[in-house]
Amino acid sequence: MTSMPWFRVYSDILDDKKIKRIARKTGQSKALIIGFWIGLLAIANQGPERGELCLAEGLPIDIEDLIDELGLSEEIVEQLLKAFRAMKMIDGGETMIISNWEKRQFASDSSTERTRKYRERTKQIDETSQERHCDLLDTDTDTDTDIEIDKNTEGENLDPPADEFQVMQHAIEKITGLMPNGPPGLKAIQELVKMHATEEDIQAGYAWLCEQGKPFKYYGQIVGPTQTAMAKRLQKRNGQFSKKEADLLTLTSEQRKARYSVPGVTE
Repeated sequence: MTSMPWFRVYSDILDDKKIKRIARKTGQSKALIIGFWIGLLAIANQGPERGELCLAEGLPIDIEDLIDELGLSEEIVEQLLKAFRAMKMIDGGETMIISNWEKRQFASDSSTERTRKYRERTKQIDETSQERHCDLLDTDTDTDTDIEIDKNTEGENLDPPADEFQVMQHAIEKITGLMPNGPPGLKAIQELVKMHATEEDIQAGYAWLCEQGKPFKYYGQIVGPTQTAMAKRLQKRNGQFSKKEADLLTLTSEQRKARYSVPGVTE
């Protein structure tokens, strides 16, 4: 059995289009569909290999096992399994596998090595940028920041590798105690990775939010304060950023709200 006694459930499950379609196609309630899916995730998390529905090594879960575990009739279990396979949420043959398990259920408690490597890369970026110039005069998160941009790096691909994304998400989860708020939260994580924000920058940004008495509700809130903390740190040395990175450091508060906020949620 896996050593991890928990797994992630994202709040956007209530608006998941696949869940809604399965409910519509099967005639079952969305509550039942969500409950069935979470049950499958729990079983997959408990097996010898996370993400696979197995009782033990080489012993896959079958229909009767699911009936016992979930307390549903054989007809409903078979109906929902067929629907989840059609939506590509379940894969595999005799051994059922949760699709995209590694993407959504990465083992954050084993990310120590990834964190170390990410910090080393961030440190190298800081050291090599001593020969560059980045004049950050205004560190207010609500105003623009003057930055000299390296024109030669405007076209570089800044999409973060998966490991760096996971390390950043783990750092924010650890500091704030919250999970990502769906796509806007995942986008905020990606932007922080592109900025090469450090865990210390995030910690300082979150501390500022707490000092202001602002409730932390979604990941987009941490981008601006982290930007300010990062700008203060960068003022102590010379630096240079590509155009995309500079754009991230010069977002106004209104631009950040439009990019990362969640409809119906106000700060």
